[in-house]
Amino acid sequence: MHPTSPLSPALDQLVADRIASLHADATAIRIARQARARRPWRRQLRTGRGPVAEPVFLGGRPPTVGSPDFARWSGLLGAHVAEHGIATAERAVAAIVRIALRRGATTPALSVLGDREEPSVVRERALGMVLGELARVARRAESVSGESSVA
Repeated sequence: MHPTSPLSPALDQLVADRIASLHADATAIRIARQARARRPWRRQLRTGRGPVAEPVFLGGRPPTVGSPDFARWSGLLGAHVAEHGIATAERAVAAIVRIALRRGATTPALSVLGDREEPSVVRERALGMVLGELARVARRAESVSGESSVA
């Protein structure tokens, strides 16, 4: 093709757009790698090529609601569910549902979270709502106990 043909500017623009797209893709990949490097626990949760096992931190009883350990635990649970899906943390989710029922959480998301027939995306959102409700219930209990000790 001759450089002065009418297709040349269109072809040049197409090439320039493709190069820009590749640069954007490379930037996105670099940013994702940097983000993974800042979250080392995500790499530890992988078990090779097979299915993802429930991580060690989810085993056993969850920490007491309202404690700093529970905040850390629920953060790790959320990160695990975000990366691997809620099906890989069913025991922890069942424990959260039991704790929320015992603590008097009244959010409708609690029934959605406990229902395994619901779509996983809906259950994952419900998990965040239930954990938020548990935090509110714990703060309410602390403020009531703080007021009774002052009076």
